[in-house]
Amino acid sequence: MNQADFLSGYGQSQFAELCNALYERELHDLSWNGPDNAGFLKRRLASLPSYVKRASHALLRLEQTRVQQHQDGGYQGLLLDVQNASWQGKQAAHAPARKHQGEKLQHWLQKNAALGLVMPVQVEHQQLQSVYLDSIDQLDLETSEAGRVHLNRYGWFSLDGRPLDEAGALLLKPTRQSMTAACCGHQWSVAGRKLPRTLSLREVLLATTLQWPRFTQVVPLPA
Repeated sequence: MNQADFLSGYGQSQFAELCNALYERELHDLSWNGPDNAGFLKRRLASLPSYVKRASHALLRLEQTRVQQHQDGGYQGLLLDVQNASWQGKQAAHAPARKHQGEKLQHWLQKNAALGLVMPVQVEHQQLQSVYLDSIDQLDLETSEAGRVHLNRYGWFSLDGRPLDEAGALLLKPTRQSMTAACCGHQWSVAGRKLPRTLSLREVLLATTLQWPRFTQVVPLPA
């Protein structure tokens, strides 16, 4: 399917809505949290259109797949909110770490860990629990005593999920529950469910590489 056919099927308006939502979010984030160095900020802004378009195309392709799976009676994935460039899914009563079993994660990683594989990480900050998407960029399964994996943002973890770098983080086994929480921005406090957070553009792109309902394949980021 070429780009013209793709946009004709899903409509220029949906593509434009996704681009606008992603632009608005990223510009707001850069205005508050962007680099102080002017040259670095210019480079970030210059690359933004390309990443926004890649993410928007990937989001619409995922929605096309979800609709086709629904028609075929298969797994439907998460519902795309085009206006907000976000996914909608049922939020569990508790954060995924409540069901975390380090031994099962260790066995899963020993079998499936690979460079580029997307993983969910639960982070607790100021009594707020959130699940983020990150990817494996280093593996050390044999040289260290118990084995470890390194994620691009959150650093080293033991194979049972314990953080070796950043306190307050826990590596989770990729499941429907943990990946739904990460993709939908679900959050919890001691009082229960909280309003979802907004995913970064990097997380949106990582989410578009996931293979639902299994998460054992390394899929390149959309071109």
